[in-house]
Amino acid sequence: MVVPLLLLCIFGCVGIVRVAEKNSEGQAPILRLRITVDESMRNEFFSQLQQFANQHSFEFKLRPAGPNGEGFFIEMTRDDIYINANITRVDPKTVSLRFFDTDPTHPTSKETVDDLLIDLKSFLSAIPNVTITEEE
Repeated sequence: MVVPLLLLCIFGCVGIVRVAEKNSEGQAPILRLRITVDESMRNEFFSQLQQFANQHSFEFKLRPAGPNGEGFFIEMTRDDIYINANITRVDPKTVSLRFFDTDPTHPTSKETVDDLLIDLKSFLSAIPNVTITEEE
């Protein structure tokens, strides 16, 4: 009984990550970040993301994720960019954050993405011991 339940939890968490890797239209992200933040700083992390979203006119949504709500999923949306982020219980210190074009037929300029990235890094650098890594 324990093994099937464990497998269900593992596959459920993997499924959340795979769904989050693409947006609702199935497009690949234009930028992917791996952010490491201590669990004790999670509320500060949420706060800094909210401030970043407010400064750049994103609509910000935060909701629990996973079978028991132990993870979270964040969405930040505006006309040109969609950003999502998630943590699962598989690795609760690691956040996967992805940028997408809202409309792939009208790609966001590299300058806009770069400016957002610089500012996001600035907000998150206020959190002790946070690391941000760009992924290929």
